[in-house]
Amino acid sequence: MADIVSASIAIGGTVSATQFAELATLIAEYDLRVEWGGKPFDPNHLPQDDALRLFAEEAAWGMFDDLEQFCCDEGLAYQRWSGACAGSFGAERIVYDGSMNGPWNFAVDEDDHIVLHAQTIEELGSMRAIRKYIAQAEIIFAAFNSPTSLIAFLAADGGEPARGPVRRRRTRRFRWLSCRWSHWGATEPSRNPHRVDRGQGLREDRRQQLHGPF
Repeated sequence: MADIVSASIAIGGTVSATQFAELATLIAEYDLRVEWGGKPFDPNHLPQDDALRLFAEEAAWGMFDDLEQFCCDEGLAYQRWSGACAGSFGAERIVYDGSMNGPWNFAVDEDDHIVLHAQTIEELGSMRAIRKYIAQAEIIFAAFNSPTSLIAFLAADGGEPARGPVRRRRTRRFRWLSCRWSHWGATEPSRNPHRVDRGQGLREDRRQQLHGPF
């Protein structure tokens, strides 16, 4: 049974009408809201000069697997925060800047502040490296934009995005930046690349580190 925690995601960049249709479908599948405890996302009302910010008070493993994979595949920058689940995993921030590198995973607290553990500080080794580490976690989002053709697209479809099957996503490689907590049982340097299979993925891997496979 999945651990349920709060999570949020911010998405920036420019999308085509086709990309927006699939994005809106994925957002609806996760029942994301425009604010904590707020109304569901409405594709007719997009942010002005800001990233698209969405919230879920109950997210399985604190992840939006298919939505995050879509952003990776389409080169859309995103940042996802998820809260901790006692005895299972800590709060985290996933950051993807829209390039071929990443996404990157950072340990944070419940207020989404970066957490630097003693092991992380020792591995980084200098204030310069620590500042660079923190800078990688603090990306600046481009506003979420869609072309003018999106208006016509929504009007032709009655204001609703097309509903259809979401194509299978390719997996990407997460790069771990010293964010494994000591109780996860990690002994090797945590900046080594780590493959994440979306779906079971990140949380299943962590659970096995805690309790062993079952």
